[in-house]
Amino acid sequence: MKERTIFKSYLFLTAEEENAWKKDVCEWMNECTCKDDGTDYTTDDYEVTERFHEDIWDMYDMERDNLHKLLPNNIIAIGTIGRWNGTFAGGKVMGNNLNEILYIGDCDDISVTYDRYNVHSTLAHHDGRHSMTYRMLKDGVDGDELLEKLIYGGGLSKNDISRYTTSLVPYVKERYGIK
Repeated sequence: MKERTIFKSYLFLTAEEENAWKKDVCEWMNECTCKDDGTDYTTDDYEVTERFHEDIWDMYDMERDNLHKLLPNNIIAIGTIGRWNGTFAGGKVMGNNLNEILYIGDCDDISVTYDRYNVHSTLAHHDGRHSMTYRMLKDGVDGDELLEKLIYGGGLSKNDISRYTTSLVPYVKERYGIK
């Protein structure tokens, strides 16, 4: 199965995606309104760009609503934290709502995808990028202890991750009606 996109904000759009979206916004605006001087909007107009950015974050809110589902256990984000002084292992124990995979924190942009096995995100901010994999903790697993092993105990193997967590992909697919 190829990687599928759940959501991506402006920074992660390709030039083609951005141009197509701006064109759609411009066409919608031309159908709905004209400038004060009676001329149509163009894709270079400030108003179109502003509307384009508003649309992206409206889509973000809709995806958060789409993914609203309480899970049996909390989610854990495991990955790398990009900072001004380097890249470090890190993560976060999150709540038990599936829409937590869209948590953006103090970052500016986000891309969330899933493949056959896992949900992943890339989060960008002024100092770097974080790359996360989201999994659900299994019953009785202490997420904070797992993060300590990741950060201070030399990391987590794929076996550790499989032993203590489970994939979120079935829950994501269920929300989108994918079998």
